[in-house]
Formats: sequence, C-alpha cells, structure tokens
Amino acid sequence: LDLELDDAWNFSDIGLSSVPGRLQVNWLLSYLFKYDSQASNAVGFNNIYHWAGTLGPSLNGIDPGSSYKYKMNTTLTYMEGPISLSLNWRFYPHTHSAQYVLVNQAQCNTVVSCTLDTSAYHVFDLSATYTLKKNYVLRFGVDNLFDATPPTTGATTGLHGTAPTASG
Repeated sequence: LDLELDDAWNFSDIGLSSVPGRLQVNWLLSYLFKYDSQASNAVGFNNIYHWAGTLGPSLNGIDPGSSYKYKMNTTLTYMEGPISLSLNWRFYPHTHSAQYVLVNQAQCNTVVSCTLDTSAYHVFDLSATYTLKKNYVLRFGVDNLFDATPPTTGATTGLHGTAPTASG
C-alpha cells in the first residue's frame, strides 16, 4: 500500500504576505502487508516464509532484498521564481534480518549463531535548483547531508552454550 500526500501554499495565502514564494510538501508512506514465498512444493521443503518486516527473502531462486514493513519519504520544498530549495528525509525502520523467519528465535540464545536485527535509519538530503530556461535546469545537491552511517547488517550473536550430543 502506498499513501501519498502532496500540498503547496503561497505564503500570502497563509497570512505571511511579507514572505515571497511558496512552500510545498510531499509525504510518501509505503506499507508492506505481506511478502510470502515457498522454496518448493516437495514435502519437507514446502514451508511458507513470511518476509514482511525483514531484510529477506534469502531463499534460492529469489532475489535477496529488503522487505521493510514500511518506509517513509518526506520532502519539503521552498520555491521562488526560478529557484527552489528542497530538504528530503528518508526513513527506514528497525527491521529483522533475513534469517529471522528461518531460525527459531528461542535457539539464538543457546547453540545457534543468529543474525541481529538492523536499527532504524534516517537520511537527509538537501538540493537546490535554478531554472535557466524552459528546458535547462541546474541542480546542486548533497545526499546524506549529515553523513549518517548506515546501520550494520549481518552482525551475529555468535555461538552460545554447547551443541547437543548424540547421546543427549
């Protein structure tokens, strides 16, 4: 499900006639209800895996990717004549590893090395444009304005305890 809201206002229309130009906002929310896959129809390999909210899928024959439960993108733009200035905020929420749906999480504190979840991530971008002529626009921008470091993915808990023995 994608939900998008767009609006723009002249400053004079909102009682700020001394401020030239207009303000525009764009907000986009993408929500993933379900992303399921099945490795095979063969008995023993026919489990259905629920990837929504993970960095999966990670099964053979399926492209690995991220199945964030939701993500948001918000842009605030000031426009005056041929000039515009935009601040963009991209938000990626906390998400589980691709391993999450494959391993019983109760085992992560015993013998199995489990991949840790990925924390939320915020990225801000700043850009300015100047329209020279109808078909000529100059754009200047800084992606990742605050030099935010992406969260670590693939970190594991390491092995804990001892593996069960054949006699035990």
